[in-house]
Amino acid sequence: MFKKFICCAATALAASFVFACMAACAADDGAGGGTSGEYKGGFSATLCLKVTSASPKVEKVIARFGDDVDPDGLDEDTFLLAAGRKNVVPQSVYICDEEGERTDGPGECVAFELDYASTIDVMQVGARTQWAKSYSVQLSLAEGKSIEIGGRNYDKLSVSYNAINDWVCPAADAYEKDSFVYSDGQSDITLQRAVCVPAQAEGDGSKNPLIVWLHGLGEGGTDVNIPLLYANTTALSSEKIQSYFTTEEQKGAYVAVIQTPTMWLDTTGEGDDGLNVYTGNGQTSYYTRALDAAIDDIVADNPDIDRSRIYIAGCSNGGFMALNLAERYGEKYAAYVPICEAYMNGNVTEEILDKWTDLNIWFIQSDDDGTVNPYSYTIPTYYRLIENGAENVNFSLLTGYGHGCWSAFLSDSVNTSFDKQKVCEDYKNLAFDGRGNLPADGNYYVCHANCTADAGSVFAWLAAQSA
Repeated sequence: MFKKFICCAATALAASFVFACMAACAADDGAGGGTSGEYKGGFSATLCLKVTSASPKVEKVIARFGDDVDPDGLDEDTFLLAAGRKNVVPQSVYICDEEGERTDGPGECVAFELDYASTIDVMQVGARTQWAKSYSVQLSLAEGKSIEIGGRNYDKLSVSYNAINDWVCPAADAYEKDSFVYSDGQSDITLQRAVCVPAQAEGDGSKNPLIVWLHGLGEGGTDVNIPLLYANTTALSSEKIQSYFTTEEQKGAYVAVIQTPTMWLDTTGEGDDGLNVYTGNGQTSYYTRALDAAIDDIVADNPDIDRSRIYIAGCSNGGFMALNLAERYGEKYAAYVPICEAYMNGNVTEEILDKWTDLNIWFIQSDDDGTVNPYSYTIPTYYRLIENGAENVNFSLLTGYGHGCWSAFLSDSVNTSFDKQKVCEDYKNLAFDGRGNLPADGNYYVCHANCTADAGSVFAWLAAQSA
């Protein structure tokens, strides 16, 4: 009996000890308890991108933890954040949902709002624009700070995540993306497309125009997000630009961004650089018929598009392609906006010039363009078109943009042109060389100082054109 009493007492004592330990641990792990070391749970992150006049920038990081984070004590000083190998100070920190919208109470997601202008680019711009290989989001706790996750307090945090393939961009959400395959009976050509249908357009009771954007040399490939997000292309579907195509009956313009697998100035489909090919007999592209067919297919899929109001705009390599379409298809398209275009004047034959003369064209270039020489491309071609009798051909010669003058177009900052009568009067003073170039040091009327006629917005002009 005595032994039995001793055993029972020992068992009860041991149970009491275990219960006391468990209670102490629970108190230590609870919301009001002390810290429990370093957080070892799950972590990932999403980049929220903002399109700019160059590469898209990160304006918000959504950090996702493996459990609910308590918002108490959560502010801009709680964390040390490195985004894309650069330490950044968040402008605001708060609990959010999966889309980054602020929420009340605990949640698994924490938003870090950033000064996007100071963040690292997510694209590498060069001969070929491409996504960066990595964009690491690294989080740690500032000295003396702690965080409660899943009901436990932590005073140490060291997590990282490569978020380069985990991004969202609200400006691109309105675009439907697909591939278009063109077959000429011998080979197939695949073009990537992103198409925006303006809100309320299909039910507005009126047919709507279509703006086609053709990208520059570096944005070719098989990821249409690159020409869509690079250089602020999505501005074409912005409220500001769409307002030019909005009336009581018509609710905006469709927008199509089309991507070539190599470059528009490719004569073989193998990626050859047709930019440096001088023939004196026009410039060609392997993708001309495929591009025209891709546009036809968009129109066929959207009966609401007005076939008489399709506008072609493109920069650099895409500016060449806009003029190439003008040469091949003429009045099929209502208007053309070649920007810093790469179609050499020396390759514009009299036959081609006659085709362009009767079209609706608005050239844009900057006089300090160091990539496409204005005196070998747009300036001499514009002189010749006006001398040839062109009536609805305009030219905005900007300054200070270098080769990136498409940013002026996409921000709706182009509204000047030349006095055509004075352009004609100045033509007799020109001295073209054997390849159709003009000397850069000439005293021309077509110079930035004389580009002062208020022609209104280029988009207002576009909206008024029809085939």
